[in-house]
Amino acid sequence: MPAIGPLARSRWVRLAAGDGPATSAALALDGLLDELSFTAGPAVVGLLVALLGPAVALLPAAALVGVCGALFALHPTAPPARESTQPRSTEPLLSSPYALLLAGTALLGVCFGSVQVGVTATTAALGHPGAAGLIYGFLGCTSALAGIATAALPTRWDLPLRLRVGTGLLLAASLPMLVVGSVGGLTIAVGCLGLAVAPQLITMFGLVERTVPGGRLSEAMAALVSSLTLAQALGTLAAGAFADRYGPTAPFRVTTVAALAALLLTALTATERRYRRREFTPAPVKVTAS
Repeated sequence: MPAIGPLARSRWVRLAAGDGPATSAALALDGLLDELSFTAGPAVVGLLVALLGPAVALLPAAALVGVCGALFALHPTAPPARESTQPRSTEPLLSSPYALLLAGTALLGVCFGSVQVGVTATTAALGHPGAAGLIYGFLGCTSALAGIATAALPTRWDLPLRLRVGTGLLLAASLPMLVVGSVGGLTIAVGCLGLAVAPQLITMFGLVERTVPGGRLSEAMAALVSSLTLAQALGTLAAGAFADRYGPTAPFRVTTVAALAALLLTALTATERRYRRREFTPAPVKVTAS
């Protein structure tokens, strides 16, 4: 699949042209749309599978990627072709602040993977396996609402502070899932966890714009999403092993440990000084004699 999500976020940042509130609002909107599609997509596919079969359900997804992905690539918000002919930035992509963001995103991915397994195992143990998709979709709903609220936060709440508060909320929301005993309780706990998801992702993408060269922003955004996806797979693997050995709610232990690690990471490293906007040396432009 083309990395449309990271490329879209880098375009938002470019269009905001360094305006902090505009960047935050644009990334919040992007996060809202991402969460809505994350919630609605599985429901639509599930309906198509039930009505027409699994093979037919893949066709709308392929059409969306092929048609809308092509339109996105050709949209005027893409950098002009002349910019792509400039020499690539000589500034290194990997810096200490950016590496910390990759680590934080990976821990959030572990939370995603373990919650998904935990919800599936717990609802099955409670005798309601069909509720797993709806409960996990509820996480996307609450996350989308939190993404909207993020755009309304006052500017005095700088991005490092938002990241610290978000990871604290993530840990606090993960604790009740360790003791859930009903579908209703699980739904409430997962919904509370969703309140911490979109604000963290929006904040992390906003911090990336401060820590990497502008010419490598799309690359940096894609790497951040890759970190999230790979860690989600590892979280799913670990949570599955925990569920088999220790019971249906055991995957949430993986969630809690990952959230605690994320909180410790941000508490020790997420400061305004570390994530202040960096000045990058522009790439040299070759001048040839006529």
